[in-house]
Amino acid sequence: LINSSTGLESLFYKKPVIVFSSVLYDVVSIVKKIEKIEDLPKMIKNSIYNFNFNDDEFSHLIESIQKHHLVVPYWDMMKDFVVLTSINIHSGQKKFDIEFDNLLRKYDLEFKKIANYYQNQMIFFYDQ
Repeated sequence: LINSSTGLESLFYKKPVIVFSSVLYDVVSIVKKIEKIEDLPKMIKNSIYNFNFNDDEFSHLIESIQKHHLVVPYWDMMKDFVVLTSINIHSGQKKFDIEFDNLLRKYDLEFKKIANYYQNQMIFFYDQ
């Protein structure tokens, strides 16, 4: 996988997963991350013949995701800000400023949710 949730979904079916970049779930040993493309054939063979699914490890991963997840319309936000960049390039600063303010208002609740989450995580981290 290049980078998606398909690997995480595969783990629900106890299938081996090989990723090519950092993903949320590559912290567990049942997910293999390619560092050098030359290692891919060996890793595929190893995944086919030597894969041992670890139920406990997978359960801990899912519990952690459930405990720490934050739901925001990430892709919608990204798409809107890519369009905003295009507006800046093609329509000038004045139009950009107007559209930027519109997006800040549109995603105000999401930005507050992200800030709140981050602040709470930092407080938790520093209080230990």
